[in-house]
Amino acid sequence: MNQSNCLSSSDIDQFAQRFDKPDVVQAIILAGSYAHDEADPHSDIDLVRSVSSGSNLLNDGTYLHEKKMLTNLLTVKSEEYTKWFTDPCEATKWIAGIRIARAIIDRENFFFNGLQMVAWCEEAHKGLEGLRRNDDIGLLLNACHGLSWGL
Repeated sequence: MNQSNCLSSSDIDQFAQRFDKPDVVQAIILAGSYAHDEADPHSDIDLVRSVSSGSNLLNDGTYLHEKKMLTNLLTVKSEEYTKWFTDPCEATKWIAGIRIARAIIDRENFFFNGLQMVAWCEEAHKGLEGLRRNDDIGLLLNACHGLSWGL
Protein backbone atom coordinates (compact mmCIF):
# COMPACT_ATOMS: atom_id res chain seq x y z
CA MET A 1 0.00 0.00 0.00
CA ASN A 2 2.68 2.44 -1.02
CA GLN A 3 0.30 4.57 -3.05
CA SER A 4 0.29 8.17 -1.86
CA ASN A 5 -3.49 8.55 -2.34
CA CYS A 6 -4.34 5.52 -0.17
CA LEU A 7 -5.52 5.72 3.40
CA SER A 8 -3.23 4.71 6.23
CA SER A 9 -4.14 1.96 8.69
CA SER A 10 -4.65 4.66 11.28
CA ASP A 11 -7.12 6.51 9.01
CA ILE A 12 -9.11 3.32 8.45
CA ASP A 13 -9.09 2.40 12.14
CA GLN A 14 -10.39 5.84 13.08
CA PHE A 15 -13.06 5.76 10.37
CA ALA A 16 -14.22 2.28 11.46
CA GLN A 17 -14.85 3.62 14.97
CA ARG A 18 -17.79 5.51 13.49
CA PHE A 19 -19.59 2.15 13.05
CA ASP A 20 -18.82 0.83 16.52
CA LYS A 21 -21.48 0.40 19.19
CA PRO A 22 -19.63 -1.31 22.08
CA ASP A 23 -22.81 -2.78 23.56
CA VAL A 24 -23.65 -4.79 20.38
CA VAL A 25 -20.64 -4.83 18.03
CA GLN A 26 -18.44 -7.88 18.53
CA ALA A 27 -15.97 -7.22 15.73
CA ILE A 28 -15.23 -4.86 12.86
CA ILE A 29 -13.11 -6.49 10.21
CA LEU A 30 -11.19 -4.88 7.36
CA ALA A 31 -11.35 -7.01 4.20
CA GLY A 32 -10.50 -6.54 0.54
CA SER A 33 -7.50 -4.80 -0.98
CA TYR A 34 -6.68 -2.74 2.11
CA ALA A 35 -6.52 -5.88 4.25
CA HIS A 36 -4.41 -7.61 1.58
CA ASP A 37 -2.09 -4.59 1.49
CA GLU A 38 -2.81 -4.21 -2.24
CA ALA A 39 -4.83 -1.00 -2.24
CA ASP A 40 -4.42 1.54 -4.98
CA PRO A 41 -5.91 5.05 -5.32
CA HIS A 42 -9.11 3.55 -6.76
CA SER A 43 -9.65 0.97 -4.02
CA ASP A 44 -12.62 1.06 -1.71
CA ILE A 45 -12.61 0.14 1.97
CA ASP A 46 -14.48 -3.06 2.82
CA LEU A 47 -15.68 -3.41 6.40
CA VAL A 48 -17.58 -6.33 7.92
CA ARG A 49 -19.24 -5.68 11.25
CA SER A 50 -20.38 -8.58 13.41
CA VAL A 51 -23.09 -7.81 15.94
CA SER A 52 -24.71 -9.79 18.72
CA SER A 53 -28.02 -11.55 18.14
CA GLY A 54 -31.08 -9.39 18.51
CA SER A 55 -29.33 -6.13 17.67
CA ASN A 56 -30.83 -4.04 14.92
CA LEU A 57 -28.18 -1.84 13.32
CA LEU A 58 -29.51 -0.63 9.99
CA ASN A 59 -26.72 1.51 8.61
CA ASP A 60 -25.21 -0.92 6.09
CA GLY A 61 -24.27 0.47 2.74
CA THR A 62 -21.70 2.67 1.09
CA TYR A 63 -20.13 5.66 2.83
CA LEU A 64 -17.70 8.30 1.72
CA HIS A 65 -14.59 8.78 3.83
CA GLU A 66 -13.57 12.42 4.26
CA LYS A 67 -10.61 11.76 1.93
CA LYS A 68 -13.08 10.75 -0.80
CA MET A 69 -12.64 6.99 -0.40
CA LEU A 70 -15.72 4.78 -0.70
CA THR A 71 -16.42 2.43 2.18
CA ASN A 72 -18.69 -0.61 2.00
CA LEU A 73 -20.15 -1.73 5.33
CA LEU A 74 -21.75 -5.15 5.76
CA THR A 75 -23.32 -6.06 9.11
CA VAL A 76 -23.81 -9.70 10.05
CA LYS A 77 -25.31 -11.18 13.20
CA SER A 78 -23.12 -13.50 15.24
CA GLU A 79 -25.05 -16.61 14.19
CA GLU A 80 -24.56 -15.70 10.51
CA TYR A 81 -20.84 -15.16 11.11
CA THR A 82 -20.58 -18.55 12.83
CA LYS A 83 -22.17 -20.18 9.77
CA TRP A 84 -19.29 -18.86 7.67
CA PHE A 85 -17.12 -21.42 9.44
CA THR A 86 -19.59 -24.24 10.03
CA ASP A 87 -21.87 -24.35 6.97
CA PRO A 88 -20.03 -25.61 3.85
CA CYS A 89 -22.05 -23.42 1.44
CA GLU A 90 -21.39 -20.29 3.48
CA ALA A 91 -17.74 -21.22 4.00
CA THR A 92 -17.12 -21.37 0.25
CA LYS A 93 -18.49 -17.82 -0.09
CA TRP A 94 -16.66 -16.17 2.78
CA ILE A 95 -13.55 -17.93 4.06
CA ALA A 96 -11.21 -17.10 1.17
CA GLY A 97 -11.78 -13.37 1.68
CA ILE A 98 -11.92 -13.38 5.45
CA ARG A 99 -8.68 -15.39 5.89
CA ILE A 100 -6.61 -12.37 4.94
CA ALA A 101 -8.84 -9.87 6.70
CA ARG A 102 -7.68 -7.78 9.64
CA ALA A 103 -9.62 -7.14 12.81
CA ILE A 104 -9.98 -3.48 13.69
CA ILE A 105 -12.13 -4.28 16.71
CA ASP A 106 -12.29 -7.81 18.10
CA ARG A 107 -14.10 -7.99 21.41
CA GLU A 108 -13.55 -11.26 23.28
CA ASN A 109 -11.55 -12.62 20.29
CA PHE A 110 -14.74 -13.11 18.30
CA PHE A 111 -13.02 -12.78 14.91
CA PHE A 112 -9.89 -14.66 15.99
CA ASN A 113 -11.95 -17.63 17.23
CA GLY A 114 -13.66 -17.92 13.84
CA LEU A 115 -10.32 -17.93 12.07
CA GLN A 116 -9.07 -20.57 14.50
CA MET A 117 -11.79 -22.89 13.17
CA VAL A 118 -10.41 -22.33 9.66
CA ALA A 119 -6.91 -23.23 10.85
CA TRP A 120 -8.17 -26.49 12.36
CA CYS A 121 -9.98 -27.33 9.13
CA GLU A 122 -6.74 -26.77 7.23
CA GLU A 123 -4.88 -29.09 9.61
CA ALA A 124 -7.55 -31.78 9.14
CA HIS A 125 -7.24 -31.28 5.37
CA LYS A 126 -3.47 -31.93 5.63
CA GLY A 127 -4.19 -35.21 7.40
CA LEU A 128 -6.71 -36.29 4.79
CA GLU A 129 -4.26 -35.38 2.01
CA GLY A 130 -1.62 -37.46 3.81
CA LEU A 131 -3.97 -40.44 3.77
CA ARG A 132 -4.84 -39.84 0.11
CA ARG A 133 -1.16 -39.94 -0.74
CA ASN A 134 -0.91 -43.45 0.68
CA ASP A 135 0.06 -42.56 4.21
CA ASP A 136 2.38 -39.60 3.63
CA ILE A 137 3.95 -39.62 7.10
CA GLY A 138 5.11 -35.99 6.86
CA LEU A 139 1.63 -34.64 6.19
CA LEU A 140 0.06 -36.93 8.78
CA LEU A 141 2.52 -35.80 11.46
CA ASN A 142 2.06 -32.16 10.46
CA ALA A 143 -1.73 -32.51 10.73
CA CYS A 144 -1.51 -34.36 14.05
CA HIS A 145 0.78 -31.72 15.52
CA GLY A 146 -1.29 -28.81 14.20
CA LEU A 147 -4.58 -30.21 15.48
CA SER A 148 -3.24 -31.14 18.89
CA TRP A 149 -1.44 -27.78 19.26
CA GLY A 150 -4.65 -25.95 18.36
CA LEU A 151 -6.65 -27.80 20.97
